[in-house]
Amino acid sequence: WDPIVGDTLYMTTSLNASNKRVVAVDLRDPAPAKWREIIPERKDAALQSLSLARGLLVAEYLKNATTRLERFGLDGQSKGELPLPGIGTAGVITSPDRTEGFLFFGSFNSPEALYRVDLATGERRWLSATRAAIALGVLAPVLIAHLVPGATTFLYCFFKRDLKLW
Repeated sequence: WDPIVGDTLYMTTSLNASNKRVVAVDLRDPAPAKWREIIPERKDAALQSLSLARGLLVAEYLKNATTRLERFGLDGQSKGELPLPGIGTAGVITSPDRTEGFLFFGSFNSPEALYRVDLATGERRWLSATRAAIALGVLAPVLIAHLVPGATTFLYCFFKRDLKLW
């Protein structure tokens, strides 16, 4: 669900933006000609979702097969990326009446974890983690390959930490 503040809908759209963008729609006059672009399309990342915290929009992007979270003011001004614990998959649960949220994060080499996060400052505090330990003792370096001209492929290679390669 795209957030609504007062009479303004902050809508994600792929209209003229294959990686999606965010427009502000006045619900009293929602004609597309009146839409205001708030967060432009990024060419390097695809917008996956948008959520609202008090005075902030939090955009979840997919970039190079990993999650990126960026905070914006309601005017579209970037407040910076929300720092994550590492490379992996993340999501954030927000509430429109507060800047406190909950960040869940999982990676190839660490169990899924839940954090309490202050979306205004980016400060996070660990709350809990799953008991899954299958990833412990495993490394997952990212290899960037150019297999086809003009296309970049990201490969995640898994191996035991103590593996002797040579």
